[in-house]
Amino acid sequence: MDSVPVDPLVSVVLPVHDTRPEFLRDAIESVRGQSESQWELVIVLDAATPACGSVASEMAERDAARIAVIGETGGQPRGSSAARNLGVAHTRAPMIGFLDADDVFEPQALAERRSLLEANPDVAMVYGPTLYWHSWTGDPADQGRDHMPGLGVEAGAVQAPPAIVSRFIEGTAAVPCPCSILVRRWAIDAIGGFDETFPGLYDDQAFYARLGLCFPLLPTGQRLDRYRQHPESMTARASRERGDEARRRFLDWLEAEMAATGVIDAVLNETIARERWKLQHPHLARIFRIARRAARRLVPGVMSRSLVPRA
Repeated sequence: MDSVPVDPLVSVVLPVHDTRPEFLRDAIESVRGQSESQWELVIVLDAATPACGSVASEMAERDAARIAVIGETGGQPRGSSAARNLGVAHTRAPMIGFLDADDVFEPQALAERRSLLEANPDVAMVYGPTLYWHSWTGDPADQGRDHMPGLGVEAGAVQAPPAIVSRFIEGTAAVPCPCSILVRRWAIDAIGGFDETFPGLYDDQAFYARLGLCFPLLPTGQRLDRYRQHPESMTARASRERGDEARRRFLDWLEAEMAATGVIDAVLNETIARERWKLQHPHLARIFRIARRAARRLVPGVMSRSLVPRA
């Protein structure tokens, strides 16, 4: 086992419920392989499968000074938000990152993000683009499917609150993947962590909204993680099952969160109203979306936000 400092600079929280044991092993190894040496990893077993529990215990034994396992296998899961909050409560570092059990960090992920937060003391969170990773299968048909969505905002430009929240929910800025963020502990404490009423879908977006309503965020152009794409993932299952219902609830929650935090922003209110309209009128929204794209190709800027609901 490597000699490590007693006090970590970066903590990583890794919730585990139901994933393939080999995916979990890859995720843990990607933390152990970091160029940043002053890290700790808290693995949270959220009613995990026995096989995943065995992998977590085995990997913790290999690196007991830096890896802790909490929670339990079996039973009923509390959900990703509760698991992340539990993990945060057991961390010690001033900066906290998150990694899902089927995703991986690149070796320089923690070091690069720590450096960015240290250079920008007023920023609550740094985040970057993520590789949507299909080629992990080794199947030749998947080799050309990997892609990296653009940020939608200028890399390196601090995003003042609350404008970035509007960009996230209307889709003009990419919503970060949890594996792409590093957050200051004081900011997590200030917003009350993850909202546990979102156990799965929209858990991350609610967290970013809470941060983005109150604190500056910093996007970076560095791609430092891989988001494994497979049909058994929680997001894939949840999106198929209840996407529109979850989005309605998220928009209602966001409006209430603005009132609770005293945030008054006309643009964000307009965006929420427009997103609700899309859910209520999906066919019209699709027509407007096609019309906007056609108009932009013919005469850039001809269709303004005020004339046509953005879709």
